[in-house]
Amino acid sequence: MRKLVTIRKVKELKPIDGADRIEVAVVDGWNVVVKKGEFNAGDLCVYFEIDSLIPRAPWNDFLVSNNKFNEPVRLRTVKLRGQISQGLALPLDAGVLPYDSGLAKEGDDITDAIGVEKYEPPIPASLGGDYSGKIPYSVTDEERIQNIPDIINEFKNREVYITQKIDGTSTTFGIKDGNFIVAGRNWAFKEGVQNTYWDMAHKYDMERRLRELGEATGYEWAVQGETYGEGIQKNRLGIKGHEFAIFNVIRNGIKVGMYDADHENYPHWYSALHPDFVPHVRCLYKGPFTWASVEELLAYADEHKYPNGAQGEGIVIRPVVPFYCSTLNTQNPSFKVISNKFLSKNKDA
Repeated sequence: MRKLVTIRKVKELKPIDGADRIEVAVVDGWNVVVKKGEFNAGDLCVYFEIDSLIPRAPWNDFLVSNNKFNEPVRLRTVKLRGQISQGLALPLDAGVLPYDSGLAKEGDDITDAIGVEKYEPPIPASLGGDYSGKIPYSVTDEERIQNIPDIINEFKNREVYITQKIDGTSTTFGIKDGNFIVAGRNWAFKEGVQNTYWDMAHKYDMERRLRELGEATGYEWAVQGETYGEGIQKNRLGIKGHEFAIFNVIRNGIKVGMYDADHENYPHWYSALHPDFVPHVRCLYKGPFTWASVEELLAYADEHKYPNGAQGEGIVIRPVVPFYCSTLNTQNPSFKVISNKFLSKNKDA
């Protein structure tokens, strides 16, 4: 589960032009506006990520509008005095901790202890239906670069794919223990009720393709991707109807690659899931990883728009050749960079 509220270190403090009472605290790769003098570089803080949904408590009165005093507080990207601020950093003695502040250690996760949840947008009726159970694969939720800035050094000069992140809803199709699975981010759905996930399964003939792929290779396969279009996340790509695009391929329950624009590493499933029939996410770049900082990656993500001209949500970066990444403790590392321009323009995102 995502660690939304953790004890972290303030790496440095930076001034804001023209501001006497506030400054910027740098927490890992995040820039957070705080009260001037509240922290010194090296101090520990309680850090809340954006998209945290925080239950009401006396310590967060300052975050609450008068007309929403009893509602949970959702943290969003905001701009103060021209400075983008993402998340919330509070002193250890601010009344948040469920234990004595003197016991706090860097890395402590207090998300569950104080009842914070991740904000999820309302689910359209077309994405509902009868559940058949929890999704039997890893939930798709890439780590943001601001949480793992050290990964930049591990990716340096490696050949990478950079793909455009689609603003839609996570979708998985797979064969598991002989059964065909159709799922959203967290749940698999039964067939029989009008449901956009099942509409996509039929549109792209996914069960037949995955079963034929399994017969040809001796494995059980699954693909994960994004369903997008009318009625989903404001349809920022501006398309008619619904479409699906693959970004992950899973073999016998383990992620083995990414459905990309070249496919040379995975010819066995390329032939079964040819992009003429099952679209893949848009590849923006293939080449050496040359970015040296979080700021450079955020600027690169801001450059990319969707085909209709709307600001893109961001990018996802994966190595062409998998390697063991100590930052994420995995052989198949990947991470996302969400565009700050997108967040600024889309307050509901």
